[in-house]
Amino acid sequence: MDKEEKNEKLIKSLVRAGLSGKHGENSEEKFVEIWVRDEFKCVYCGEYLLKDKIRMTSAQIDHLLPKTKHPKYKDVPANWVLSCFLCNQLKRTFDPLKNMPEIMEKISPDTLGVYRNLLINACKEHLKKSWNEKEGILKKSLKAINQNPDR
Repeated sequence: MDKEEKNEKLIKSLVRAGLSGKHGENSEEKFVEIWVRDEFKCVYCGEYLLKDKIRMTSAQIDHLLPKTKHPKYKDVPANWVLSCFLCNQLKRTFDPLKNMPEIMEKISPDTLGVYRNLLINACKEHLKKSWNEKEGILKKSLKAINQNPDR
């Protein structure tokens, strides 16, 4: 059995198990395919999203190119990525093409997959600042709690 056949079998098993990528929706193959393709990890931070039920149920299918800014890519599977809740919330409507005019001229729904990793990396760079900011807030909050034990 080759890798493609193994993945097809795995996808069908995961659909039967109820795995989904859309909160509150029934499991659909098109969403489970994203889980398998992205190896069950957030494409932005690398968090393994089947680690526990909180990560699994808060995992999201994100639009790499925001659907509000690039509606023609809304239903293109190469534009869908597996994301943890935090990364998806921090990314929001960030457009990785914003600073890539040379790619914007070349990209189309048929060629998006060719540029997928480059676009993911642009999102990761954008997210680093937010991750660091949130880490600073967490550290300061924990310090404040420890300084006020009577809270």
